[in-house]
Amino acid sequence: MKYYIALCIILPLLSCGPPPSPEILVGEGTVKKVVVPDRRVVIAHEDIPGFMHAMTMSFEVNKPSLLHNLEPGDRVRFTLEMTKLTLYLVAVEQIAALKSVSSQPEFKTNQE
Repeated sequence: MKYYIALCIILPLLSCGPPPSPEILVGEGTVKKVVVPDRRVVIAHEDIPGFMHAMTMSFEVNKPSLLHNLEPGDRVRFTLEMTKLTLYLVAVEQIAALKSVSSQPEFKTNQE
């Protein structure tokens, strides 16, 4: 009986190990809202392949300082860390909006 009790205690401890590394996901989108008191940013993002379709979603940041330079309308690239229990936005950078070129530049020639 003592061995049975010992096994019941030891086996669960042996199966415990370090937590698995978080999955890293990268997305792009447009900031819709920054909620500093809640440590959240709302982003209308494009598809994140293998994770979710395009949608508008609130993400919790792991560091409140990530929110300081964000404003609604900013185009951003962001990095998420996902575990079985958590999903945090861990990095964000502003990206330049794509500019369309409406005409070719003019070239001047030397004509005298």
